[in-house]
Amino acid sequence: MPLRRSAPLVPPLVSVGLWLATQLAGCKSEHVVEPPPDAGRPANTSCVALTPPPESGRVRLERVYGTALSGASAQKLTHVIPPTAAHPGFVTRQSGRVLAFDAQDSSAASVVLDIASRLDLSSAENGLVSMALAPDFVQSGFAYFVYTAPPAGMGRYIARVARYHWTGSAFDDASELVILEIPQPDITHSVNHVAFGLDGMLYISLGDQRRTDVNAQSLLTLPGKVLRIDVSVAQLGEPYRIPMDNPFVGEGAGEIYALGLRNPWRFTIDPVDGEILLGDVGQDRREEIDRIVAGGNYGWPAREGTLCFRTDPCVDAAFTDPLVELSHAEARAVVAGYRYRRTDVAGLQGSVVFADYVSGNVWSADASGQARLEVEGRFPISSIGLDEEGRPYFTRYDGSADGGLYRLVPNVPAPSSFPTLLSATGCVDPADPREPADGMVRFTPTAELWSDGAEKLRAFAIPDGTAIGVDGDGDLLLPVGSVLLKHFGFAGRLHETRLMMRTDDGWTGYSYRWNDAQTDAELLPTAVSEVLENGVRWQYPSRSACFECHTDAAGTTLGFEAAQLSDAALQGLLDL
Repeated sequence: MPLRRSAPLVPPLVSVGLWLATQLAGCKSEHVVEPPPDAGRPANTSCVALTPPPESGRVRLERVYGTALSGASAQKLTHVIPPTAAHPGFVTRQSGRVLAFDAQDSSAASVVLDIASRLDLSSAENGLVSMALAPDFVQSGFAYFVYTAPPAGMGRYIARVARYHWTGSAFDDASELVILEIPQPDITHSVNHVAFGLDGMLYISLGDQRRTDVNAQSLLTLPGKVLRIDVSVAQLGEPYRIPMDNPFVGEGAGEIYALGLRNPWRFTIDPVDGEILLGDVGQDRREEIDRIVAGGNYGWPAREGTLCFRTDPCVDAAFTDPLVELSHAEARAVVAGYRYRRTDVAGLQGSVVFADYVSGNVWSADASGQARLEVEGRFPISSIGLDEEGRPYFTRYDGSADGGLYRLVPNVPAPSSFPTLLSATGCVDPADPREPADGMVRFTPTAELWSDGAEKLRAFAIPDGTAIGVDGDGDLLLPVGSVLLKHFGFAGRLHETRLMMRTDDGWTGYSYRWNDAQTDAELLPTAVSEVLENGVRWQYPSRSACFECHTDAAGTTLGFEAAQLSDAALQGLLDL
């Protein structure tokens, strides 16, 4: 018996099409219109996104500078330098803007540099991605930026490191001095990050350009490496010099400090002892945090983490093992952080704190390299900064919703009022939780995702008085308060219901597991794997795992988009 589809409690699919077509007719890029009174839309008196349950762990992410860094102006944040007593804080946006904000005035941020006209944005990793302040920034005003520029005869684009001068209120756009340029033959794994060491040298991380055959292990090329250069000589008419104590001077490219890296997106330099911690994004099976040392070889592409990749066996005494290693079941794009030196969280002092861009999870690792999940993610994290008091700051990378800046703080677990039973969410009929609530509208995408043959029922709800928008890519923009529901089952028996809810802080996913009596479903606090009655092994996702597929780049809501709802009843959506 398929999932029960009795007389619908809400308008059938054709009504959804007519309503959406009416609501969105004539709607263009990110435009929203109010629903007409006769749109056939059911009143939604119960199914509205709920505030996520409070964190239960020893730390949590607390939003900071929420007034200054919010909305469209804070979308796609790529890097943060927290404010100090001597200078304001800075965040970079992938679009090419640099924003400054003041620790004493959290109400506003100002654009202090805009290089959008110089950027190539042809790849998800392109744009303005990193910045570093010179050690003598207060005196010199020099800051260094990593961005991608259009090609100049070679490659798909150019990865560039450039210096700009701070006037006291803005960076002088005319002051640009190009330090380093590298043509990029591929769309990703470019120049990623810059930071100054305690030795005053500028360190730069470069991906391997997706050339696993030549770059990462070659001393003749710069990609797949960490570089170390002296930029203090730029006033003398040359962009940089190679320090003579670099490990490979005279053997190849003297700029090379460490090699054997795939896509070192972020690294950090400890302000106390100068330790360099680097996150190398893996290919198929491993993510790693490496401790970078002079002359270190981290094994790529012979191996990925400690696993063989291109060669087997891959044992080589020259290779340095990762400090921390995670499987791709745990992380997909690691973001390096710092050692936590504060004493305000029991057991965390001395551990490495890092994150995963894809899931938004925040991890710690002790001296043995054992990783512990500290905060389950709700949004992508692109970078981690450290303030003068040793508190980590995290940039939220979000394009369709609200970006922002977050700080890791101790957590005191609070009681949760979030419904642990599906019947109490307001999104199903309490008398029969198999049926969506009256305020929900059922829909079916044109191309349904295969999930081990499971049957599905889908529905959505938006708050009364709101409307759906659409962007230029055909992604439907659901308003704050919206809820998506999906039942999963075999032969008429439900085993899981997933809810996605959009609050002011973005989307959050929840998984409910049905009881044997099929009378209700219970909220799962974490991922669960079990074998169902029909022999299928089913994976109930954690809340952060939802966003390994429901990414910002994909519009978050995968099935609910114009192209997926383009049957005859929804033909009007194709003319947006």
